[in-house]
Amino acid sequence: MKTLIPLLLVSALLAGCSTSDDQKTRQQGAGLGAAGGALIGGIIGHQSGRGWEGAFIGAGVGAVAGDIYGQHVSQRKAEFASQEDYLDACIAEASAKHQAVLAQNQKLQNDIASLELELEILAATAESRTVHAERLKQMRKHLAGQIKSSEQELGALNDEIALQRAVLEEEKASAPEGSIQRLEAQIAALETQRELLQENTRQLAALNNRASA
Repeated sequence: MKTLIPLLLVSALLAGCSTSDDQKTRQQGAGLGAAGGALIGGIIGHQSGRGWEGAFIGAGVGAVAGDIYGQHVSQRKAEFASQEDYLDACIAEASAKHQAVLAQNQKLQNDIASLELELEILAATAESRTVHAERLKQMRKHLAGQIKSSEQELGALNDEIALQRAVLEEEKASAPEGSIQRLEAQIAALETQRELLQENTRQLAALNNRASA
């Protein structure tokens, strides 16, 4: 794994040396996606004793995703009259996504706290579990919906972060330092919310297990 990822990154950078800007963006995106996919696939594969197989599968999937990101970056950039306008639009989109996920995380945390309290009350009451069966069924249904929604949001958030990182990699060499710093700050904020959303999703799953026990 330590050897595979640098090789993928080097091949992506070398491939971009003799191509147009559009092709370079897509190839770099594919290479970065392959490296990220290899890392994730290797981790998953290692857990099942098939690390290298997981790495190669992950690299293939990541390369396809990275090429899509690179193509999107190139096409989107062409819509704007200047690099500054383009980066301002990217920063605004990242900020809007951050606010949306922030609101969702706050709602989930309130929901988790309320459900945890209710489960504790139900467990402390003297009545048999059958008395609470219908309420527990409702809770499991609600939690299943919340988990599905959170997982979907995580997927969308991962896409947004990958896209913004592709923009950052493409523009950081020539864009004003202030714009790059603002974009980096927005990406960091998105990653913080992603970690929180992952934790909230984990807590929802734990609550679902408690309601099913």
